[in-house]
Amino acid sequence: MGKIKVTQVKSAIKRTQNQKRTLEALGLK
Repeated sequence: MGKIKVTQVKSAIKRTQNQKRTLEALGLK
């Protein structure tokens, strides 16, 4: 159970970082 939660958290962090990067790439500041 613990490992699954950690994986979900890491994937969620990557997702938010990717979203920020995408917004910056689109020129939204």
